[in-house]
Amino acid sequence: MGPERRRVLISAEVLEEIEEVYGLLERAEQPFTEIVIDGPDAVLQRLKPEIVDDRRVALRPYTLSTRSSVRNKLLGLISFAWLMLRERPQLLFSGFSMMKHRAVSGLLHVPHFAYIRGVTFDPATSVGISDGVRQGRFRRLVPQRVVATYHADEVFTVGEINRRFIVGRGMPDSRVHVVGPVWLDQARSARSASKSPATYVVTGAWAAHGFHDEHDAQTSMLADVAATWHDESELVIRVHPRDDFPYSADPRFSGVHLSTEPPAEFLASLGPADVVVAPLSTLAFEALHLGARVAFYADEHATRSYNHVYKWLGIVPCTGQQIAEGDVHPITSTEVDVFSPVELAPVRRAFATLR
Repeated sequence: MGPERRRVLISAEVLEEIEEVYGLLERAEQPFTEIVIDGPDAVLQRLKPEIVDDRRVALRPYTLSTRSSVRNKLLGLISFAWLMLRERPQLLFSGFSMMKHRAVSGLLHVPHFAYIRGVTFDPATSVGISDGVRQGRFRRLVPQRVVATYHADEVFTVGEINRRFIVGRGMPDSRVHVVGPVWLDQARSARSASKSPATYVVTGAWAAHGFHDEHDAQTSMLADVAATWHDESELVIRVHPRDDFPYSADPRFSGVHLSTEPPAEFLASLGPADVVVAPLSTLAFEALHLGARVAFYADEHATRSYNHVYKWLGIVPCTGQQIAEGDVHPITSTEVDVFSPVELAPVRRAFATLR
């Protein structure tokens, strides 16, 4: 008789979430015999070769739209339910906890672990359709598990700020675990002084989450920055992986360089004279953690949902006009660092509870 089959299903829409969940399994030395990876086809095509070549790994790509809408949510729910019924994993380990993960794992009684790598702050901030239902008139008709964004049986996250956020969202404190930024363990900025200095203005993925007014305001602000740019450094728009606005086809951004390389490559390329100017983005805090020069921007409309958080963190953000004039004031990780030290023991303890 062969070894007992132990199958885990990793499900996420973001490349980094998939690769880092896989890394958590490896570093926590979990003996799964089969690792099924569910994600958008375009994302799975960019997985690291060592993951694709792992004989335990089976890829399950899909081409359904990941944009936020009721129709897409329903199609994704049906597709994911069918996948879970076919694969019958002993564990679902998702990235960001989505409605389909919570609903299907609950119905099938499959333990659900979630990995929240994105930096979060205010529990009162509404996030997508699930929060709309949870806070709306039909909230008593829908099971809490289905609409409880960020919830899972066990949640792993990157820092104490995130842990407090998730507990503030109603998760029991004992089921939220800080593991730190495991992907930054060996990462570093190249700090090369050979290239010309650049100012990287980072976008957010507002449209992907259904915040179209914020997306339009962000695009307008960036267009104003591009039109009035007169700093000595090169202006580069660092495009969020889920921001699919066609900057290269928009004449307002003619001549503006775009940065679309994978985050790890981008972080490694930052030089000592470069500046990253960002909203409250995980990428900005990663760069800050690695010693890069980082400033934050605020806009009355584009970042209105979390402008108040800057005060909590003691950050004075710049405006679009200040970005264009090069009047930004980078901060250091000694002033703000949202990440905690890497700690894998919580992962091992959670796995020990599985039957």
